[in-house]
Amino acid sequence: MKGYGTTPDHKEALYWFKKALGNGEETAKFYIGQIYYDGESGVQRDYKEAMKWFLKATDVTLYDQKLKDCCSKAQKGIATIYLLGLDTPIDSNLALQWFAEAAANGSKKAMYEVGLSHLAGSSTQMQYKMACKWLTNAAERGLLVAQLRLGIFYQEQHFLRDYKKSMDWLLLAADINTHKHGKHFKKCFEAQYYIGLIHLNGLGVPVAHDLASWWFDKSVENGCQLGKLELSLMYYKGQCVPKQEKRCIEWLTSLANQNHVPSQVALGYLLSLQGSVLCDYDKAIYWLQKAICLKDSKAQFQMGCMYEAGSGVKKNDKVAFQCFEQAAKQGFPDSQFALGRMYAQACGTSQDWNQAIFWYKKCIENNGNQYAQYNLAQCYLHGYGGFKDQDEGLKLLKKSAVQGNSEARNSLAMLQSRQNADEDLTKSQNNMHHDSKEMENNFEYCDMSSKKRIDNML
Repeated sequence: MKGYGTTPDHKEALYWFKKALGNGEETAKFYIGQIYYDGESGVQRDYKEAMKWFLKATDVTLYDQKLKDCCSKAQKGIATIYLLGLDTPIDSNLALQWFAEAAANGSKKAMYEVGLSHLAGSSTQMQYKMACKWLTNAAERGLLVAQLRLGIFYQEQHFLRDYKKSMDWLLLAADINTHKHGKHFKKCFEAQYYIGLIHLNGLGVPVAHDLASWWFDKSVENGCQLGKLELSLMYYKGQCVPKQEKRCIEWLTSLANQNHVPSQVALGYLLSLQGSVLCDYDKAIYWLQKAICLKDSKAQFQMGCMYEAGSGVKKNDKVAFQCFEQAAKQGFPDSQFALGRMYAQACGTSQDWNQAIFWYKKCIENNGNQYAQYNLAQCYLHGYGGFKDQDEGLKLLKKSAVQGNSEARNSLAMLQSRQNADEDLTKSQNNMHHDSKEMENNFEYCDMSSKKRIDNML
């Protein structure tokens, strides 16, 4: 089938696998299914036929490791057919079930897919932990894509962020010698890029522009466009190299012309900066629109910002709202915050506190945004939309303040000052009540003493 010592011929391979099956070789069921799935060299691709044989391959007694391996591969094949809807309706739930069965039989690729499934549907800490568990299982078995995804997960995931773990997994993923014969070898260079980001932004380590530049250079040498994007931005900011804005724009334009969407977005953003000598709104809009055509959420967000501010376009809050909404529904946190703010301020839409609270929460779930925490805290403290909750409001204010939000800190100080004043007033009132009682007792004592003196005189 793979053509060891001869030209690959799937039609011939199919004949011999069927002969082997007739002689009791159960593993042949999987390979027959794989031939129909691949549809190469003399055999027409047929996903329904592939599904039939994969199902047969799972219905066997697993008395040795070879059968177990073939069974797990067949289960993964079935899951992929359901996941992608190959000649069958897409069914994410069935796909997850089959991936889970393949994972239980030891397939590290299936473990990775189960992790991704939990990650895609994540809205709670429990789901994120499940995603982390399955990705870790696959990564510990040496799966490069799982190591890379886990490194990114610990770098970006708000609930379980751990920069040390992120670095550890990314270093494993970046090890070219370990993965050079693997199918996803080029992912090593992407891991090098993410290690560069850790040094550039000081994520759990001191900021080191020289180390960041070194890792970005390594990734660029191996063809990683993201590394070249970051080096371009380092030239723009003058980090570790002399400030060269024009060189940055030239590099980004080169990448953007190769349909590198993140570079198109970065180029659109830099060219839209008001007051910059490089500001060119027409070009900014051109590049952002190209990225928007590919449903890029960052580009949609940036276009929304331009319409909200009236930068290079006529100010239009309704269009800005639509741009933010499109990006927010794709899970982009900055747009989720902006959408919540527009619902709260009745900007580009009618005021809707329920929607404002919903999008603030979504944004916080995604990246713990300090401004979303502050705005949501105000909703709870003041009861906007009928959601008054002092305890939750204070909790969110404290989280926002810890991240450096000055407004949250000021609000906490004012609330503390008001609480102290209330406590002082209560204490003063209690003291006044106590003094009044003592005066009353003293009057009673004086009255009794006078009465005794009068009695004695009589």
